[in-house]
Amino acid sequence: MTTRESADIPPKAALLGKNPGRGRPPVHENEAAKQRVHRAARRERAVLVDALLHAVRNAHWDEPGLQAVIQEGDDAALLRALTDYYKQRHWMCRRSDLS
Repeated sequence: MTTRESADIPPKAALLGKNPGRGRPPVHENEAAKQRVHRAARRERAVLVDALLHAVRNAHWDEPGLQAVIQEGDDAALLRALTDYYKQRHWMCRRSDLS
């Protein structure tokens, strides 16, 4: 291996024993490792969404309609109601527009 070749190979690709050539270097050893990382990220996101839904259901909301949807609706209805709520009030607003 020449000096130029060893300087061009990023550390992760060098550990994997592959010369990536052009494009992004490989991050995972193989497809199974890639899927494990992806599944772990999805599990973490699901846990965080559940925690957020729990916090929203335990919060006090000033709008009775929104409060009713939050208390009585399923998860999808709650997420739609929150999305609509924030789009109506805070979507693309500057700080000065909120006061």
